[in-house]
Amino acid sequence: MQNNFPIWRKCSLPHLAQVFLHLFWRKCSQHNYQTRTQTQWDHLCLFNSTGLQPDLKNEIIYIYVNKVRTTKSSKYKVAKMPVIITPEKIKEITQELDCGMKCFYHIATGEIESYPDELKGHAGFEEEFWQDTIKKVKKNYKLYIAFEGMESHEFFRLLETFIGNIEDGKTRSYFEEAICLKKPFQQFKACLHEYAGLEQQWYQFKNEQLIKWVEHQLAGYNSAHTL
Repeated sequence: MQNNFPIWRKCSLPHLAQVFLHLFWRKCSQHNYQTRTQTQWDHLCLFNSTGLQPDLKNEIIYIYVNKVRTTKSSKYKVAKMPVIITPEKIKEITQELDCGMKCFYHIATGEIESYPDELKGHAGFEEEFWQDTIKKVKKNYKLYIAFEGMESHEFFRLLETFIGNIEDGKTRSYFEEAICLKKPFQQFKACLHEYAGLEQQWYQFKNEQLIKWVEHQLAGYNSAHTL
């Protein structure tokens, strides 16, 4: 009996994804884009709204991100583009990290996934509640950029920097003595409640520093994965 199914239905997902990218490159090369590589990436980001099967989408994005963008010579001739995250998304990531979460940015879709970080105050969290998110990230880990919050010693440096910039000498000494006691973070928080003006300044300073922290991690990723 003759098989009437198209031959592509017999192909594996990696093969289909490679064929798709090959055809995709040929279509892009027919146009005289001045910023061709950026245009390709912009079009590739539209997969999230297409009717392609999710597994095929992920396979295509996986090959593009890990084999096309990360090799100096590629048969697809696509330059490795740095990942750019909008300020709004960066702010969302910082908020998640500030809550003690692990955060993952999907390179192609801009989707952000997060779940509690056991090392950031969530020891013994109910993993079953976050099981779907954890599995989703682990299954497609290379399609994400992972962001982590500051370690305790790094966050302590923020306290020291902020306190060092307090203009009033008496107030500055009061805070310096407080963070030398046991549980310095709680001591610092208690001191802030006594100084409403400084409390507002602290949250503004902390948010600015966390944004820089996320941007530093993004720069590190781009440095390792782009030309």
